[in-house]
Amino acid sequence: MKVNKFKTIVVMPDFCSSGLWNGKDGIMIDYEELNLSKQLIKDFSNWINYLYDKGYKKDYSGLRNNWVATVYEEGFRLAKELKKLFPDIKIIYKSEHTNLNFVEEVIEND
Repeated sequence: MKVNKFKTIVVMPDFCSSGLWNGKDGIMIDYEELNLSKQLIKDFSNWINYLYDKGYKKDYSGLRNNWVATVYEEGFRLAKELKKLFPDIKIIYKSEHTNLNFVEEVIEND
C-alpha cells in the first residue's frame, strides 16, 4: 500500500503491535508500508517493547504513573516525528495519560 493511500494514521500503543493503525479501518500498519527509516522503526519497536517489558511482564505497582508517563511521552514524540514525515496525512495520537484517562490528540504541523 502506498503511503498516500492513508488519510489518517493513528499512533497508539498496544502489546505486540507496530503502534501504527489505519485511521479508516483500524487495521495495524506495518513499518514497511510507510517506508520508515531504520531509526524510526527502532524507536517504535523500543516503545512497544518498553510497554510490554515494563508494563505487562513485570509488576509495576507503585511505578504506574512513571510507566504511563514514559509510554505517553515517547508515543507523543513518535507521533510528532511521523507528522514531520507525512505533513499531509492526519496523525492522531491515542494513549493512556498519567491522569489514567485515555486521551486522543490530533498532531499538528510544527
